[in-house]
Amino acid sequence: MNVKILKCVKQVADGFIVGFYSQYGTAEGKWVGTEPNLNGEYYIEIDIPGICEWGKQVIPINEKISQIKSNQNRIYLSGKLESVDEGFAVLRIGDSIVAFELIGEEYTTGTYVRVETDIITLYDINL
Repeated sequence: MNVKILKCVKQVADGFIVGFYSQYGTAEGKWVGTEPNLNGEYYIEIDIPGICEWGKQVIPINEKISQIKSNQNRIYLSGKLESVDEGFAVLRIGDSIVAFELIGEEYTTGTYVRVETDIITLYDINL
């Protein structure tokens, strides 16, 4: 996913909390590695740490949208379930994908969902 770094909020162990913009919205996340350049554009991979649960952190939505946003220390990723297999799922957000671990009763592939989490981790993949 292409992003532009809007701000560096603070330094944390092994990274930085940054504000970023993408064509799917604006949010904050934990940047792993060296401090990114303010207003720098990067191609990143997004990771959702931990295990999500269907019906709690992963909720079906009626809108067919691809969106990323944060609000009061919560991050929301919305998109289409591309695949679900043995405790792993892939969420399609526009032309990007986000893989995550999950438990509980599964939704069918093609369902639009919102994933809610405390933090996302951002990795520069140098494309």
